[in-house]
Amino acid sequence: MSSLQAANWSKAAYPFDCGAPQNGQTFGYFVQQVSYLYLSGTASALVLVRCNAGAGSPPVGLYLFQPGPLGRPELAGTLLAITYPVDISNDFQAHGFTFQVSALGGATVTMTAGAYSSATVPNCCPDASRTFNWTWNGTGFTRSG
Repeated sequence: MSSLQAANWSKAAYPFDCGAPQNGQTFGYFVQQVSYLYLSGTASALVLVRCNAGAGSPPVGLYLFQPGPLGRPELAGTLLAITYPVDISNDFQAHGFTFQVSALGGATVTMTAGAYSSATVPNCCPDASRTFNWTWNGTGFTRSG
């Protein structure tokens, strides 16, 4: 088992802040998915994480980690970082996202994001989607679609 597989991903350092405590409640990180892979011979982990806010549209991101000098996970790249609201095209304003890494084959990552086209769409039922693709280029991921 690599040091990455032993990591407590809810305690890792991510490049966004979940905000100050509100009403005595602190919001930590909620790790939705971790995928382990080897990239150019280096153990790596893709971590899909968001703030554990319970409601609303917390920040979310897909990050690449590799072992640092002491074996601890170190941020090696950002594939996707989203704060809200997000304008994902010229005529589509997203009010929330749900994420799942749907394919991880070789050095390609595909993520589908469910979105809400307006504030009147129920939070349970995204009515739109968008697909994001990245390809490993030997030193990092490049967005390919």
